[in-house]
Amino acid sequence: MKKILVVISLVFLTLGLNAKEVNKSNKFKINELIILPHIGKVIKNHKKELNISAEQMERFSKEVKQVYPPKFQNLIRKAFPIEKKVQRKVLKGATHLEVKEYLDEIAKLKREAINIKIEALNAFRKILTAEQWKKIIKLSK
Repeated sequence: MKKILVVISLVFLTLGLNAKEVNKSNKFKINELIILPHIGKVIKNHKKELNISAEQMERFSKEVKQVYPPKFQNLIRKAFPIEKKVQRKVLKGATHLEVKEYLDEIAKLKREAINIKIEALNAFRKILTAEQWKKIIKLSK
């Protein structure tokens, strides 16, 4: 019985830690399906080291930044209130069967979002040289 109480306590603690609606900068906390590197941030922070050309920067803007982030963010924004609803219901005693439909919808949205992120990473890779890509992978670890 004590083991069950410990497990339940850990579940609620985890839910509580993940239930914060915003991070320190008042933006939505994004819990992705899987964590992939944020190539745009690496490029921004290491532009000179990577020898990123003006043409590449323009292509990043047109082919990646204007295309993928709006789609990705839209899906994450749709998932966020559903996640909050599940957290509230579970904390009130709902079972996994009672929140199954919500969980399925969250999984669907996050799967679509990660597909978009993968497409964006591949778009970045097409714009970069092989050498630049290798450097970015090293820098993103």
